[in-house]
Amino acid sequence: MNGEEHWANANDPQLPAALGSVVAGVATLHNFLKKPQIHISDQQFTATYRAGAQPQVTAPGGLHALSPADFAVIYNVQLGFTGAGVIGIVARSNIQVQDVIDFRKVFFVLGAPHRSS
Repeated sequence: MNGEEHWANANDPQLPAALGSVVAGVATLHNFLKKPQIHISDQQFTATYRAGAQPQVTAPGGLHALSPADFAVIYNVQLGFTGAGVIGIVARSNIQVQDVIDFRKVFFVLGAPHRSS
């Protein structure tokens, strides 16, 4: 398909009736993997913050930025400093600790996450 080799079953899977009570279903019998919809931009844009106000994100060309509170709304999770319900992206990086401190100050003022606008 489109120059890529794939494999899949030709017919719906069938299970013996005797296994019906112990098998909930078949996960997948193909290798048509979903492709990520994310596109990483090399453009930078500005986020400004005034104490006590929601952060303002200005993005040219229709780019979007999300704050922790935006993720909370999208995925219907509660955010807090305990880490419970927090969505995280794990990667190796040589981070600047001051960036993390500043991020928390902006997006978690008084413990309540702010949504970007």
